Amino acid sequence: MIMKEVDPDKILEEIERQEQLQKLAKLKIFFGMSAGVGKTYAMLEEAHEKLKEGLDVVVGVVNTHGRKETEDLLKGLTVLPKKWMTYKDNAFEEFDIDAVLKLKPQIVLVDELAHTNVPGSRHPKRWQDVVELLDAGISVYTTLNVQHIESRKDIIESLTGISIRETVPDIMLERAHAIEFIDISPSDLLQRLKEGKVYLGDQSRIAAENFFKEGNLTALREIALRLTAEKVDHDLHGLLLGGNWRSREKLLLGISPYLGSESLIRSARKLAFEIDAPWVVTYVDTGIKLDKKEEARLERYFNLARELGAEIVTTKDVDVAEGLKRIASQKEVTRILIGRTQEKRSIFKKDIYKRLEKDIKNVDLILLRRDKVSDVYQRTFFKSFSITPLINYFFALLQVIVTACLGYFLMPYIGDKPIGFLFLLGLAFLALFVTPGPIFLSAVLSAAIWMVFFATPLNTEDIAFVVIYFITAMLMGLMTGHMRKRDRVLKLREERSARLYEVSKIISESPNIQSLKTEVAARLERLFPGTFEILFKNSENVVEFDSSHPFLKDDKEKFTILWVMQKGTVAGAQTDTLPSARGIYFPISYSKSILGVLAYYPEDSYLLTFEDRNFIQTVTDQVGVYLERTLLAEGVTKQEITKYVEKLYKSLLQIFNRGFYEPFDNIIKIHRSLSKLKLGSEAQALLSQAEQNIAELVFTQNNIAAMAELESGFVHLEKMEKSIKELVDTCVNDIKPIVNKHRIVYVPKENIVFNFDFRLMRLALNNILINTLHYSSEGGEIKIDASKVEDRLRLSISYDGRGIQEELLAYMFENFFRITIIDERISMTRRLGLSIVKAVVEVHSGAIEIENRVDGGTTIVLVLT
Repeated sequence: MIMKEVDPDKILEEIERQEQLQKLAKLKIFFGMSAGVGKTYAMLEEAHEKLKEGLDVVVGVVNTHGRKETEDLLKGLTVLPKKWMTYKDNAFEEFDIDAVLKLKPQIVLVDELAHTNVPGSRHPKRWQDVVELLDAGISVYTTLNVQHIESRKDIIESLTGISIRETVPDIMLERAHAIEFIDISPSDLLQRLKEGKVYLGDQSRIAAENFFKEGNLTALREIALRLTAEKVDHDLHGLLLGGNWRSREKLLLGISPYLGSESLIRSARKLAFEIDAPWVVTYVDTGIKLDKKEEARLERYFNLARELGAEIVTTKDVDVAEGLKRIASQKEVTRILIGRTQEKRSIFKKDIYKRLEKDIKNVDLILLRRDKVSDVYQRTFFKSFSITPLINYFFALLQVIVTACLGYFLMPYIGDKPIGFLFLLGLAFLALFVTPGPIFLSAVLSAAIWMVFFATPLNTEDIAFVVIYFITAMLMGLMTGHMRKRDRVLKLREERSARLYEVSKIISESPNIQSLKTEVAARLERLFPGTFEILFKNSENVVEFDSSHPFLKDDKEKFTILWVMQKGTVAGAQTDTLPSARGIYFPISYSKSILGVLAYYPEDSYLLTFEDRNFIQTVTDQVGVYLERTLLAEGVTKQEITKYVEKLYKSLLQIFNRGFYEPFDNIIKIHRSLSKLKLGSEAQALLSQAEQNIAELVFTQNNIAAMAELESGFVHLEKMEKSIKELVDTCVNDIKPIVNKHRIVYVPKENIVFNFDFRLMRLALNNILINTLHYSSEGGEIKIDASKVEDRLRLSISYDGRGIQEELLAYMFENFFRITIIDERISMTRRLGLSIVKAVVEVHSGAIEIENRVDGGTTIVLVLT
């Protein structure tokens, strides 16, 4: 045996990947062959162990079935109350998933993974609740019996003879971080059943007479052990070959809308799991109109395949083999799986397997057995005969009678041989309108009438003519029928393309979003019975329920829309998520953002087909592209406007600074001259007030000049060793005219020296002190503290007074921002505030913070590096 060489680096990468996964939400399944083996008991024991380790563990739902030893294990655990659901005037208790999501524990216990929820719940199945919990980052412990595994359902049903209604897709086993197999011998389990430790009362007797037989339990145990071993082998295989490894194999399974495809899908899933390969399920639409039962069955097959992890692909082609070949080429599959048919093939058609075997040389073909089989892929010639509407047979009979009457009148003039060609001409005309069944009837009747009434007596030449005529008629009918079918398929393709083109044209030509919403909804309503609505998020990232549609006023519908916006998946009626909603909701997205929802409210009797869903989803994708393009264009426009405004703003600052400087210097000179004169007390008071205003104007002028310099990007830093006390003393002297009764205290006793630009830091500290003078309490104390740790300087300025509202703190460093106190209320105004300080600190590669003090007032902290 040749061993594959294992790359140690890939093993390390896989180990690291597994460690990352361990930090995420984990799913642990307590697995057994049937009820009563002790899965719930083992799960509760594990929960107590995790609780001792200090983890947050809650019980979401646990069914003890009246077993006292199991009920005792619930003690000491936090058990969440169930929620009551009403269905058909009856009340039921159900698992409250919203309570778990709100509480967000580390681990939640959810018993009976295969349980079916009461209609009206968010999800039809409990395993879907578990998926939501895992996606929310909550680890889940759960229990599961082997008969509820979807891929094993048909095998177990055939072994036990008991129908299984509740199943869990195999993908849940793949997602499980750990599977703990709870084993017990069949004899011991039957003894537990007799002792009433599995079911109570008559339930034990009924179970013993039906499901709980030693042969059944032995088979279930064997299947469960094999499945557990497969899971371990699968995980080990991935570990040894590296996390990024993927089988080069790819499977393609062809299905039909008829009975038997369920077993094929399960068989394909088991094979794909064994070789760790992706798989595709495809349906070739040959143009034959399906009835409601066949459409519903096909949709059920698609849902089953999707749950088991398959990719779904549909295509249109009159030839099933050609359709499979095309999909196999597009998807680059290595194996094609088809079901073995038990039908006798018509002499006019070749078996699909033989067609594929002949035409495809580089792809393996695998025949899968069927448990339940009707016809596969094709309807044979004779089957089409039996299902053709009777009106077509009437037309065939009428055509034969009319041709025979016409031949009767022409017989004396043209002879018997041309009458045969006259029948052939009538048959060719009939083939343009009916299916092969009526054509076959017309050919038989035409040949019989010609031989009986026109070609008497018969000779060898006449018999040969009849045989050739009959074969020619049949081939003509089949070829014409084939051409008509191909034409029908091409028309369907063309119709779908035309519909999609119309909607795409509307989307691309929409002048605005409102027009898009109206016109796209109107167009879709012409194509599908029902109504459409398109909802978008507003600028605040909130869905706008601005439609007058009555369903959008219902809380259940609103909740479903919000769910779709949050999760980005289709939900609502005819889906597995919130199926009790009236509408079907498709997310509108681009990149990874959900921008809106397309809502469809179908008429009561209408069910969306797989093709319909694909069409609507394609429309939503195109709407998302339109929004992406629109938002991108708006973003570019906003950037251009912002750049222009910033450029204008800087120019205005520079112009204002230059135009303000000379007049202001003259005002200062006049003030100094007036101060030297001997004036009265009233005039001195006015000069003192003017001095304060001039000082503030000086600071404003300096701020404008500094802002223009800082925002120009050309700032020349002149860093040098300076004393922090010298900086503080200079600033206190600068603001002396406006200090009034406030006291400024420099706390540190030692002399702290740091490397900084004295001019810029003087400007920054002046701005901080002026702000504190405005907002501190009258006569209050302003404390300046400084400390040096390694190569960092921490400078803090604290003052008493009102704190700043938390929602306003984020705006404190914006340009022209100011807090105004009006009637004890704090509001916002605009001026050059702490933005200058922030700019200076950032030039020094530092940071600035502002926070409210517990005892009142505010502290501003500068950190320089």
